[in-house]
Amino acid sequence: IAAGSDVVIEPGMVLAFEIPLYIDGLASFNLEDQFLITPDGPVAMNRLPRRLERIG
Repeated sequence: IAAGSDVVIEPGMVLAFEIPLYIDGLASFNLEDQFLITPDGPVAMNRLPRRLERIG
């Protein structure tokens, strides 16, 4: 949702938050979380643990 948007966040909506990291010529990484909006507030939909794994 862009700054200045008139969108109203309502129960039943799902929002995705993406946090990218790009290192030119080396690597990229993208972290994304989804949240279900309920009458009581947001509920995280992701079930995986949030940790970095070393590969190699």
